[in-house]
Amino acid sequence: MPGAAMRAFRLELEDLRRPAGAVAADWLRSGLDAVLLCALPLAGGSKRHDSEALHDFRVALRRLRVALSAWQPAFGDSWPAEAVAEFAAISRLAGEARDLEVEILALQQLASSFGEPLSGIAKPLARKLKHEYRDARRGLARALRERLPVAVEALLAMPVPASALRHEAGAALKPVLAPLRQRLAE
Repeated sequence: MPGAAMRAFRLELEDLRRPAGAVAADWLRSGLDAVLLCALPLAGGSKRHDSEALHDFRVALRRLRVALSAWQPAFGDSWPAEAVAEFAAISRLAGEARDLEVEILALQQLASSFGEPLSGIAKPLARKLKHEYRDARRGLARALRERLPVAVEALLAMPVPASALRHEAGAALKPVLAPLRQRLAE
């Protein structure tokens, strides 16, 4: 499901014929949709272990940040620096959680490959990493509930001057905010 939203980030030949504002709005809207879709299972602090959900969220967030960076010159003075900073902070938290998740999986694979000799070392380390991972996921869930709406609001709060780019991007992104608040509040 997230993959469909993320595919929209490709610049197609037909995009070259469209106004820059329309392309920017589509990219940013698709990016936000993908991030929000991927954030939903993580924001509730679900105990369900789903490494793909965390990975998909990180990919969607990275793609949104790249799109924001690519369109920065077009936004000029109304560049949403606060949104960019919030997205970067959330990205760091997601990276920490994913790193721990990968370390745990690697340790489990290593222990199963070498059996009993490594098991005595691996088990206590795995317990420690799982505790850190649980804390990292809780921190990420809290950031998604508290910081993601701030980032989206900062993005949507860009002034909407007469410029077609700013007008089209701002108008296209505003409908995303209400469903975001509702989804994350559930």
